[in-house]
Amino acid sequence: MRGETLHAFVERQNLTICCKPSGVDRGSSSAYVHEQKIPRRDALDHRSRQHLNVQYVVARLLDESSTLEEAAPKILQAVGESLDCEFGELWAAHRRTRALQFVTGWHKPTAEAGRFEAASREFAFEPGAGLPGRIWATGQPLWVPDLSQDPAFQRQQLAAEAGLRSAFGFPIE
Repeated sequence: MRGETLHAFVERQNLTICCKPSGVDRGSSSAYVHEQKIPRRDALDHRSRQHLNVQYVVARLLDESSTLEEAAPKILQAVGESLDCEFGELWAAHRRTRALQFVTGWHKPTAEAGRFEAASREFAFEPGAGLPGRIWATGQPLWVPDLSQDPAFQRQQLAAEAGLRSAFGFPIE
C-alpha cells in the first residue's frame, strides 16, 4: 500500500467492513451517531466533520502501511470510533477460493465481542451468504436492525452472547 493511491489500493481489494452501532434506539430501528440530542443543522455539521476526519485518518493509515494486515485494525478502530460502534470486522475475498475470509476485527475495550471475533475467524462466506456475503454479492450497504430476526445471519447465537443486536456493513469499492 505504501506509495499506492487510495483509489488504486481500494480497486485492487475486494473488502467489506461490518460494524455494530452502540447508540441504538431500541424502540425503533434507527441508530444515532451520538446518544445526545443535537439540533439537526449542528448534527449534520458535526457528522460532516467526523466523516472528513475519518477519511483523512484512513487515507493516512493506508499511506503509512505496507500491508492490509498492518492497516486494517487501525482503520477499523478509526471508523468504529467515528461511528460510535462497539465492534467492527473486515472481510476480504480469498484469491484462490473466492470466498470471504475474516481479515481482522476491532472492538471497544468494554465490548464483550472477543468470542464473537474468535469464532468469526473460522467462517468463510460465499457471495450471498451471511451478512458479509450479501454485501459482497450486491455491492450495496446493508442494515440489519435485529440480528435475531434475520434467518440469513449465520452467527446469531454468537452475536447474542456478545450483546450484538444490530449490524450494518458496506463494501469498499
